[in-house]
Amino acid sequence: MWGDGNVSVISCILSILILKENKIKITKDLISLVLKTSNNNVEDYFLSYFERISASLDEKESDSVKKNENTNVNIENNNKIENKKIVEKEKEESDMDLGIGLFD
Repeated sequence: MWGDGNVSVISCILSILILKENKIKITKDLISLVLKTSNNNVEDYFLSYFERISASLDEKESDSVKKNENTNVNIENNNKIENKKIVEKEKEESDMDLGIGLFD
């Protein structure tokens, strides 16, 4: 994998990781800028290819984040309902007369 034939691919992947880590939107120009800064030359084909791949991964990632948010909201709502039931049950238990005539 680290042979001379894969330098372009590895350079693009590493530049994408740098951009992702800094939460910068990945574009062909930014990948090229990172590569120029590191004195690497890559064909335009690789830049376009990795831009498309990262865009598709971002879409999948945003879909999974939305699903997780919906799941978290559902869990929170269920927890609130269960907490209300527990509080109501505790109130009922505290209102019950023990039948010992202490406050009659």
